[in-house]
Amino acid sequence: MKHLYCENWDKYFFVGATVLGLYGVYECVYFLTTGDSGDFLSNRIFDSGQLFGETHTGSWFQTIHLGPLTLQRLKSLTGEPGMYAFTILPFWIYALHTKRTAVQGFLLITLVMSTTTTAALGICTYLLIRLIYYGFADKFVYVISGILIFLLAMGLFGNEHILSAYDQIIEDKVTAENQSGASRFANFLTSWEYFLDLPLANQLFGIGFGYIRSHDLVSTVLVNLGIVGFLLTTWIFIYPVVKLGRTQREVGIKASLIVIFVTMIFSKPDFAFLSIWLFLGIAYNEIKRRAEKWPLTIGP
Repeated sequence: MKHLYCENWDKYFFVGATVLGLYGVYECVYFLTTGDSGDFLSNRIFDSGQLFGETHTGSWFQTIHLGPLTLQRLKSLTGEPGMYAFTILPFWIYALHTKRTAVQGFLLITLVMSTTTTAALGICTYLLIRLIYYGFADKFVYVISGILIFLLAMGLFGNEHILSAYDQIIEDKVTAENQSGASRFANFLTSWEYFLDLPLANQLFGIGFGYIRSHDLVSTVLVNLGIVGFLLTTWIFIYPVVKLGRTQREVGIKASLIVIFVTMIFSKPDFAFLSIWLFLGIAYNEIKRRAEKWPLTIGP
């Protein structure tokens, strides 16, 4: 990507992201009309780790209750809603900064339909980044902030649907009251305690790539790659943010990387996901192009 990428490829990336979103919308509509899963493409089967050879599909079917409605949380072909949000967030941001209005609007709708903590974390992180770069006068910041304030006000005045959505999407997970939140917290503690018990050499350099997978990037990388590996991983993301400029497209690339890194830290440590390396490749390609356009000169 760093050496071969060109901007003409972007249209194909967005076609792929749009198709992924459309399949997820189809699944949600199918469930709303039939009450059953409409996924006819996912065929991966995994051992559940239990006795008697129990298995489960690689695509997790999850629902959310909003008032009288039971809705499927949009996941598409990524396996589960959080993975969908993690995958699509950088595409949404990049589409927004490359003036693809229809694509970014559609992807934002699908992110909301995923009803995940990952989507909420990513959108709020991007809103903060945009606020830092463009201030409150920015139209996007103004509109999204207005919507969030409106929803907050409805919740404070006791709107049951808003409070129910908040409980299911955020509070139950953050406070470890649901299975997902409890599992994340338990995995973090187990991984952290294991890291602290390691010899100094392993704390510095890890026990080997890919040995454990927790639910957060910090404990996952610390055990696998050690403190040195975690610092290098962090630098891979920080370097483009520091080096890239302030054009709309470059800010979009930087924001995409920051959102990817933040969601990996707190939610999805799956560093093998192709979207991560796609946007890192785009970022380093842009740095390379800037260096070739404005080469460093030394001396008079």
